[in-house]
Amino acid sequence: MTVGQFTEAQKLLEAALEADIPPEEKWPVLYMLGFAHTKTQDWSKAQISLERSLQGAETVLGRDDPRLARVASTLAAAYQNDGQYEKAEKYHRRSLALQEKVLEPGDPALARLLMNLGSVLNLESKGKEAEPLLRRALSIASGPAAPDRVARAMIEDNLANSLRDQGQLEEAETLYTDSLKVLHDKFGETHQVTADVYWGLAFIAKQRGQLESAASLYEKAIRGFGTSFPESTPFIKQLRSEYEQVKADLSHAGKP
Repeated sequence: MTVGQFTEAQKLLEAALEADIPPEEKWPVLYMLGFAHTKTQDWSKAQISLERSLQGAETVLGRDDPRLARVASTLAAAYQNDGQYEKAEKYHRRSLALQEKVLEPGDPALARLLMNLGSVLNLESKGKEAEPLLRRALSIASGPAAPDRVARAMIEDNLANSLRDQGQLEEAETLYTDSLKVLHDKFGETHQVTADVYWGLAFIAKQRGQLESAASLYEKAIRGFGTSFPESTPFIKQLRSEYEQVKADLSHAGKP
């Protein structure tokens, strides 16, 4: 669906909510409205609708019903994309806890939930806490029940981020390099998933004093993220700050 189609869907869902519908029907409509708002990147409206959906679902289904996990996961993503990482962590943890009750230990869906939690912990500079979750996710994604190489590559990228932030650059570089081969083939160079890998490799190059290589990789990362996130997003600000520092170091070294 296009952004315009999601906007039209929002109008229909808002109209449905104006009708007198029972609670068991209202929370799914609120969920769909919140989801539609995420697709138009209206994070604040998404958060409001999804919070209301979750509250309604708790009333109808109870707090421990696994069906709440999807709402909690979408709400976590809305907060994460809005730079509200503490709230995102809270709801990623809740979604994981609900799903662990019903999923088999080797279920690929469990790997995705672990990766989601690990990703926000990385953004909160909690790489050490994220690492065991992401290693567990990678173990699941490497098993016979998880043939999706792209999903595995995304976990490798997140684990590399965790290791990078802990100074374990050699293993991080290996994981970045392995994941880039798959993600570049799948998404191309100008995609936010690929951009995250370029950012990781840029950081490693910067730490090693390979400034020209770092600058080139930072530029690929910036192009990849494009306009997907506002400049005010915390991690975008960090990315640009690192790039500007590399440019300044190059200038001091007498290199354009």
